[in-house]
Amino acid sequence: MTKSTRANESSSSEVRELRERMQKMLLEVGTLAKEVSNLKKLDQMMLERKEQMTSNIVNHRDKIPTREDKIPVGGRQSKEQSHNNYINHNSHYSQWSTMEFLKFSGEDLKSWLFRIDQLFNMESIPVKEKVSIAALQLEGEVVRWHLSFMNTGSKFNHQLGMNIM
Repeated sequence: MTKSTRANESSSSEVRELRERMQKMLLEVGTLAKEVSNLKKLDQMMLERKEQMTSNIVNHRDKIPTREDKIPVGGRQSKEQSHNNYINHNSHYSQWSTMEFLKFSGEDLKSWLFRIDQLFNMESIPVKEKVSIAALQLEGEVVRWHLSFMNTGSKFNHQLGMNIM
């Protein structure tokens, strides 16, 4: 074989290899373009959801009772008004579970009882709900004390056939 024939074969083989690489790259670029398009759609959906949630929050904000709505001019609320205000708040459990100033780990019981009692009075929380809400604020060893007390109390109630707690 002559040098020119070998060079032609080598050149044609390189061109073929380059074309194959280009085709692979074009396929990869097409795949990446589809992925980018999907990400743009997902981003748009997330933006719409965020706007929808913001709109819902703004629309429901006026349904939350204000202080003026809670306590009538004449003084204390009736049990029915108190219960209705509690229902209107859609349960404070999640709201209160994040309030750090209400957390109790076993220190300064009197101060904690005062703070939580003040909050219960301000929010007109029904008596039946107070223990459950207060239990959300317990931390560390106090959680075990509470669980032990509740278990002992339920066994005691069962033995007496009564519902003391």
